[in-house]
This record gives sequence, C-alpha cells and structure tokens, in this order.
Amino acid sequence: MWREQISEHRTRPPQLRGVMDRPHLLQDITSSRLCVVQAPAGYGKTSVLYRLYHAQKCLWYSMDAEDLQPVQLLGALTLGLERLGLADRLIHLLDVQAPISRMLDALIDTLLQHDILLIIDEAQHLPESPLHGLVGKLLEQVRVVLGTRRPLHLPELVRARASGDLGVVSSNELGFTASEFESLLVRAQVTLSPAEIQLCLNVTEGWPIATRYLVQALASGRVTPRTLEDLELRGAGLGELFAYVAQEVLEPLEPAVQSFLRRSSVFEVLTPEIMEEALEEPLSRTHLETLTRSGTFLSRDASGAYHAHPLLRTHLRNTLPEEEQQHIASRGALAYEKRQRFRNALNAHLLAGNLQRAAELLETHGKRWLSEGRIRLVGRALNLLSDLLPEHPYLNILQGDVLRHACRYPEAIAAYRQGPEVEALLGEAQVYLDTVSPLQAVPLLEQAAHLPCTPEQQTRRAAMHTENSLNQGQLEEARTHTEHLPSSARLHLRSGQLREALHAATHASRGEKGHPRLASGHREGLLLSSLLHAFLGHPEEAVQNAREGIRESERLVSPFSLSLADARLGHALICSGQFEEARNAYLQSLEHGQFTMAPRLLIEAQMGLAHLDARLYGRGEEHAEKASRVLQDSGDRWMCALLHLMHAYGLHRSSTQKSRLALKEAASALQDLSDPFLQCLHDFLSYLQTPEPALAQHFLQGVQSQDYSFLLLKPSLFCPFENPSERMQTLISLKAHSPQHAHYLDHLAAQLGYSSLPDKHPGYRLRIELLGPLKLFRDQGGVEDWGRAKARDLLALLVVHPEGLVRDVAIDTLYPEESPEIAERNFRIVLHALGQVLEGEEAKGYFLERSDVLRLKPSPDLHVDLWEALKLLQRPASAQELLDLPLNLSTQFDLAPLEDQRVLYRTRLERALVQAGEKILNQNPLQAGTLAERALMLEKASEDATRLLMRSAHLQGQMDVLHRSYQRCEEALQDLGLRPSSQTRGLYQELNRSLLH
Repeated sequence: MWREQISEHRTRPPQLRGVMDRPHLLQDITSSRLCVVQAPAGYGKTSVLYRLYHAQKCLWYSMDAEDLQPVQLLGALTLGLERLGLADRLIHLLDVQAPISRMLDALIDTLLQHDILLIIDEAQHLPESPLHGLVGKLLEQVRVVLGTRRPLHLPELVRARASGDLGVVSSNELGFTASEFESLLVRAQVTLSPAEIQLCLNVTEGWPIATRYLVQALASGRVTPRTLEDLELRGAGLGELFAYVAQEVLEPLEPAVQSFLRRSSVFEVLTPEIMEEALEEPLSRTHLETLTRSGTFLSRDASGAYHAHPLLRTHLRNTLPEEEQQHIASRGALAYEKRQRFRNALNAHLLAGNLQRAAELLETHGKRWLSEGRIRLVGRALNLLSDLLPEHPYLNILQGDVLRHACRYPEAIAAYRQGPEVEALLGEAQVYLDTVSPLQAVPLLEQAAHLPCTPEQQTRRAAMHTENSLNQGQLEEARTHTEHLPSSARLHLRSGQLREALHAATHASRGEKGHPRLASGHREGLLLSSLLHAFLGHPEEAVQNAREGIRESERLVSPFSLSLADARLGHALICSGQFEEARNAYLQSLEHGQFTMAPRLLIEAQMGLAHLDARLYGRGEEHAEKASRVLQDSGDRWMCALLHLMHAYGLHRSSTQKSRLALKEAASALQDLSDPFLQCLHDFLSYLQTPEPALAQHFLQGVQSQDYSFLLLKPSLFCPFENPSERMQTLISLKAHSPQHAHYLDHLAAQLGYSSLPDKHPGYRLRIELLGPLKLFRDQGGVEDWGRAKARDLLALLVVHPEGLVRDVAIDTLYPEESPEIAERNFRIVLHALGQVLEGEEAKGYFLERSDVLRLKPSPDLHVDLWEALKLLQRPASAQELLDLPLNLSTQFDLAPLEDQRVLYRTRLERALVQAGEKILNQNPLQAGTLAERALMLEKASEDATRLLMRSAHLQGQMDVLHRSYQRCEEALQDLGLRPSSQTRGLYQELNRSLLH
C-alpha cells in the first residue's frame, strides 16, 4: 500500500512557535512563479515558509538525502491534496499503480486548476536526488518555492531566470531589518539607543537566530551593548548561539577545512593570496571555494574577496590560543600592506599588538576612513591606541572627529585642543558649523587664518568661512565663494529661491542615500528637500522625504540627523493637517536630541510645538522662548525670523494681538536678511491682520515677482486657511484691494478650477448626495431645515438635469394637479426656500441659476455624488471604485425624471461591474465573483453577470456556487416568462463537465 511508504510529517511544516510575521517576504516569494529561498542555517527559511504555508493554499514536502522513489514524492503530495479535499483522482491512480507520467500529469492539472503553491524545503538535496527529473517537470509548469541552504544549479532554474519566472530570496532579504529587531526588543522589554541598535545589527548582520539569542542575552543581562564594541563575546553571553554554530557549521566540515576556517577567522577579509602568506596554506583557494559552496557563513563580494559572519569569526578566533592569533595576524598585516589594503592591515596590526605601526596607519588614512563613514573602525582603533596619543598628537584630531560625529560636542572640543594648533582650531570651528552657531565659529576661523597653514588647510578654512557666512545671514559673502559649498541648496533656501534649492537638495540626496559616508546633519539633502516641500505646499513629498531621512539617519547612526529628521516630519505633517501626529514627531525629535549635546536640535522641534500650541490653544510662548534663547546664543538670524513667523502664523486665528507681537519680532529679525520668501510670509500675515490696499499691493507684488503663488494655492507649512472657502474669500479680498493684480488673481483662480475669480463667495462648499437618501452638506455640516418640503424635490430634479431644467417643466413636475396661478405662486416660494438653503442672500446666484432655465452651476465648491458617479462610469474604473458606488438613487421621491435616472444609473453600473470582472477574471477570480454578485444585486436576471459568476466559481473549484448561480438566474428569468439563453446554458454545461472530470 503506497500510504505505508510515506512519512506524513514530511508533508507538513514543522510546528513552530513565536514565528515573526514578515509579510514583505511572503510578497517577495510569491511575486514570481518560481522562487528559491537560499541562505545558511539559522536564517529563518523554514519559519518564513511556515508562514507562507498557513497564508495560502499550499502543499509541503521536506526532502532528505534518502529520497529515492518518485512514487513516494507523488504519494506525499497526494496526502497534502487529500487534506484540501482535492485528491480523489490521484488516490485512484496510486491505488491502481498507474504510470508515473500519468500521475504526474494529474498532479500538475490539480495544482494549476486550483492555483496551489508547492513548497519543497531542504531542497539542497535535489541536484543529486533521483527525484530531480520529476521535480524538474513540476518546476517547468507549476508554482514552486524551494528552500535550500546552498545555491542550486539546475537547468530548469536557468531557463526560468531567462524567462523572468524566477525569484530569489537570499540571506540579504531574510536578515532582520532594524524595525523587526526593534520589535523583538520591545517584546523582550529591552531599551537601547539608536546607536546601540545599529551596533547590534552590525554585529549580527541581521542573522535571525543570532539576533534572537542576542535579544535573550540582553534581556537577561548576560550581554550589554558595550561588550559588543570589539566583538569580544568569548562565548560567555551567547553560549547557546556558539553551540549552534559549532553543530551546524563546523561538525559537517573535513578536519583540514575546519582548521583553515578557525585560523582564517583572525581576518575580516579573506583572499586566497593573503591566506596563503598569512596561514602558510597552499590550499587556501580550494578551502575558500569549499566553504562557500558548503553553505557556511562565508560570502564572496564583487572584488572576489571572501567574508565570514562577524559572530562566527569571533567565536572561531576565540578558540585559538592568543599567541597563535598574534602570529597569524602579524603575517597577515604584512600581506595586507603589500597589497595596499591598509584598513585590513590596521585591524591585523592591532590584533598582533603592533600598536606603533597601527598608529602610523591611522594618522595617514584615518581622515579618509572617516569620510567613508567608518567611524566605528577609527573609534575602536583610537580606544586601543589611547596610550600613544601623546606621541601621535594628530590622533587627538581624529578622536575629536569621532566624538563630534557622535554628537558628544564638549568632549570633541576637549580632544581637538590636544592636537596640532591649526587642526584644533578648525576642528572646534567645525563643531559650531555642525550645530549652526556662527558667532562661536568666527573667532576660531579668524585665529586659524593668521597661522601657517598647508594648502589643504587653507582650502578647508575657506570653505568653512563660506558656510559660516551663510549661517550668519551674510549671503553676499557666501555667494562670492559658492565653489566652497558642497551644495548650493542651503544658499538658495536662505535666498528665497525655493525651487532652485529643491532642485539642488534633490540632486544632493541622490548621492547620499545608501552610500558609505558620514551624516551631514542639517546639510542632509533629504532633510532639506522635506523642509522645502513643506514650504512649497507638497505635503506628501515632504512626509516621504522626512521618513526617508529618518531611515537614512538610522542607517548612519546619527542622533543629530535623526532628531532633525523627526522635526522635519513634524513640519510635513502640519502641512497635511495631521496635528497630533506632528506633535508626536516633535516630541520624538526632542527625545532623540537627548542623545546629543546640540542646542540646535531644540529649535525646530520647539518651533513646531509653539506653532501647534498657538494654533490650537492660543499659546506656545514657552516653546518659542526656549528656541529663541538658543538662537540668541548661536547668531542664526534666518532661523530666528522663521521661528517668530511660525509662531505668528499659529497665533493668527486664536489671538490677533499675540500674533501681531510675534510678527513684530519676525520683522526685527528680517531687517538684515535678504530673503524675499520670509519677507513675503511677513507681508501676507500683515495683510490678513489688517486688510488694506497698500498691504495687499505690496504682498501681491512680492508673490508675483518671486512666483510664490503656492502661498495662495496650496496647503503649505504657512498656509493660513482652514478650508478652501477661506482661500477664495482672501483672493476676492485681495482683488478688491489691488485691482491692478486682477489678471494675476484670475490666473490663480483658474488653477483652482474656477473660470475666473468670482466677485463673491458664500464661505462654504456644498455637497449633494442623491445616491441613497437625499442629503445636503455645507462643508461638513448637514442641512436639516429646508424651509419647504418641496425644496428637496426641486433640488433632486436639478441634480438629475445637470444641463438645466426649464422653469415651466419644473412647475408642471412638482404641481401637476394645481392651477397655473397656484402652481406658479407655490413654486416661487419653494425656489426662494431652496435658494436660502443653498446660498443665502449674501451670495445669491453663486450655486443656483434662476432664469427661464433653472440650473445648479458647476463649481469647485459644488460636489454632487451622482455627477461624480456618472463620470466614473464613463471611464475605465478599478474594481474597488465600482464596488464602493451605491446601488441606487434616493427612493423618497415619486418623480418620473428620478425614476428614469435611476434606471439609467443602475444599468450603467451593472454593465461596468461585469466588464471590470471580465478583465480581472483570470488574475483574480475571487474579486471577479464579488463584482458579479454586486451586478446581480442590481439585476438578478442578468445573464452577463451570471456567466461571470459561474466562470469565477469554476476557476475556484466551487461547484456549489456554480450550480446555485445558474439556478438563481433560471428562476429570475422564469418570473419574467423567459429562460436562459443558449450561451448561458452551454457555458453551464461545459463548466459542470470540466469540474466533474
């Protein structure tokens, strides 16, 4: 009996607990017909496949080296199909011992017909397995996921890659992300700083099993982040992990390869040539290739060099005697230097105890390594060389750089002052450039200018002087030396040239994201882009850039940039009207700022909180005062003006008097600045507080000349409007006060969807809903008092006659049985009542045209759900858009024109639902069936919808749905004295036969 040959446990995934939900990986795996999930032990391959198995319709099979008979694989997969209720045909074929080819064809048919995914775990056994031929045929036709510890070299995969059918998920994708690691920390109630989190990720490289063991060790106190600095774990804190490493990695290896792996663990980067010299091992190349093929934690980069996992390397190195480690490291250091691999040579010299040579290498190459973002490398080396700092004073400058990039500014200044004089002055001045404190930087740069300098120091001092001039607001000085600025974005920003600034910031961000480098704080292209998008009224882009800036800051382990990115996110969220979310972002900014000693980081978060408190509660002085005190010490007048403007705009609604005082402070800060944007913000608020012709003309002149129209059109950070109606009323007021700008203002109104700027505005927008019960809304408030009941009827008639309704026709429709005189009198009363409901006397004629033809006047301020739905039905719409549409017009009116419109709407919607379902039937039969059912709710006798529903049921193997849908159609048509068409009957018979066989 074939069942007796099957190990049922191999047809199910192992029972796992605590498996993390990783939906992005499931999406990656299922995005291709074939997918190989390949990584060494401990990377969670089986855990991810376990999640996949329980997320959709799947078969599972775990291979081993003993797999011999194809019938065993077919039997195992049949057991899986039996659990799905789909195995009758295959069971019969197995029972009668049908040919393998016939059983394989039946299996493939079943998998394809029911869209079942086949998961084969431990597929590294496949290339040498007798099952290869059978599995190969499956790989060519059905959806398969292969989990393997080693790369698979199969001709079927080569062909699938060429045709675009193959996806690969490797250890890079399986490694835990920062957010996943943080979720483990939260679950274990472990709190780490962003820098400590990044250190843990660097040490584990996202290796899931190592990450889990590390979190357990951190939670128990066996390991602290400090012990990870030099990877000197020595097995004490992560003993379970190293036992796992020994079992999974070392035991399967030949003794000679084990010995090579242990001795090579002294080095971070391995090449055959260097290992031959350092280990005196002529078979180094062979051993490296063997280790790479065996699926251990050895990877090969684009240059051909090999790398071992840091934790594996640490464990293996600590199994060697210290003298042997030093001997190997000393030989390796010479080999690395010979090939100008100085960074690897530095590590080797440090491990060998050759501290003097390590100090010389660090003096020579340290600055370059820092510019590449290798702070941890330089910082670790400096810690080990601390006793040599008096002999090598330049190392103090590197120490200052490391501390400065860690935002430990007082310690950085102290370290700089121990170094050579010019470098010490420039290093300390750089602290004040980083923290935008130009007043403190000035004397240091002046002192350095009077000392003998190398050409490189002179160039650097000139660049620092240019940036400091920009920070002080001395734009002319900065413009004369723009070649010294790494990017022109900040110069354009502080000159009011926002679009040019955005272009430069965007260009700069492309060279920053993902590249090895140091964080540049307030100079970061992404963070500048976010601020500029907020100024320009692009909320989505501002939020996106801020969130990208947060991720980049986390990657670079920069608490300064991270805190500033949070503040920029707060600005972006204000643009989006998400005030509570913005407050949380500002508070997060202040929290991250606690990891630094940079007063600059208080400013933008406190500025944002001042704006929010002013806007929502009429206060905010405390936050504004905290930021102002920092700015007074720093000398950054541009930021000072921005602070007072944000506070003034926040106070605009809640307290005009307080807003005037804040605006006065802004005017004082603007006196010596040359920023037309900030000046325009000041002039705009001045006009809003005191609407006068002179102020209107002055403001509009600035807006038009500098092309700041977004201030009047978009929801920017400084948008003073609570709603679109306020914007229109302000535009109308500006036109009245400055007639010479009428053409410009009409042009702005056209961008908002108006034919021209109207002379008056009701101060609200209307929304009319006729799909379902008739409802009328003024902005968000529903209208309850209609004055006259017939006013509702008249409004409904106008909605279904968007082109207009002849007055006499309207009268006859509403009063068919009244005499002409009474009907006319009653109609005038109803028309007046409707006018009062829609627009009132102050804006008479804005929404309702009263003449021989009555009409609702189209406008950006008028939204009618029926009109919008009919437009949607005239274009290709998504399935969800169609499903969201109501099924019917209001049924509360007994009016013939409404009944005509109801029939037309339902007919169009039914046709659109069926057409949309037919387009997606093969890709998404489930949703196609939903569309068909929705269409049948409109017309239960619809044969088009019935045929769609039957085809959907057939593709999903739902025989009961197929029968039921045909029977319902048959009954509905019978009620009309009809029977299903030959097309519908034929389709039903065809699909029924297909399912039976």
